Amino acid sequence: MACIHKVQLIGLALAACAVHAQTPWPLGIADLQPGDSVNPFAVALPETSAPSRPATAKAESWAGRWTGYSCRRRQCDVKLVVDEVTETEATVTVGFSSNTRELLIEKARGTFVDRELRVSLSLEPALLAGVALRLRPTNVMEMVRLQAADPVGGVLTKVEHFPAKTPSAPVSFDGTWVLYRDEEGKLGREWDRRIQIQGQGSGHLYAANRSRGNDPLEQCRNVDTPLEEVSVADTFITFVTRGNKALPGCVDARWVIEKRGDKFGGAEQAFGPGMRATRGVFIAVKTGS
Repeated sequence: MACIHKVQLIGLALAACAVHAQTPWPLGIADLQPGDSVNPFAVALPETSAPSRPATAKAESWAGRWTGYSCRRRQCDVKLVVDEVTETEATVTVGFSSNTRELLIEKARGTFVDRELRVSLSLEPALLAGVALRLRPTNVMEMVRLQAADPVGGVLTKVEHFPAKTPSAPVSFDGTWVLYRDEEGKLGREWDRRIQIQGQGSGHLYAANRSRGNDPLEQCRNVDTPLEEVSVADTFITFVTRGNKALPGCVDARWVIEKRGDKFGGAEQAFGPGMRATRGVFIAVKTGS
């Protein structure tokens, strides 16, 4: 077992010597009290229509909507939604707002390691490489925010319990999806992007061939872009599209399309070195299979 460098967690130096073991967890986190952050730029996660969980004790403990804080002096606002809990994995939507107004929202599949839920994130690894989560006995969650240089602790409280559900058939995402702006749950203007998914594991992004005059992004939009890092769960699919680095504004983006009750919605979040993450929310309508 190889030791890694010392890390600083909420003011406590700790030597970490684990590769496959759980995340180093200093005793100081146990002294943090639940409560709200002091960050004025609070995270607002997308609503989850009719959220539910498997009828198991593990899912009952973990599944739900959580809110709390991270960073020193509660300066970072954190929101989580934990759903689709199995004995080995769970789906986690992580919302994080730093004291410098950097907002990250990402949905990913996490893995249980003993009593810890570990989630790797990819949008801004230098700011938020992932989270490690553990439960206290009474609807309180401890969190270690994993960064490349300085892991930081935090505490969240469960503010919404999800009811148990009966198993349902997985959603098929095969087909062509037309995207519209989400204007408070209603269809807005159609985007100039469409998603075609084949075999639930591959697909491509393409643009409706509509001219926008001298728009500098026109060359970005009117090309096929393969979908990468495709991941499919029962009710959502995530993937990445890569931009053309030779063209201004052609950036990498991470996407999610998810079932929300009897409708579908999602988000596109651009990311990359040296840029602030930008996010667009849409309603998705499937036109064929």
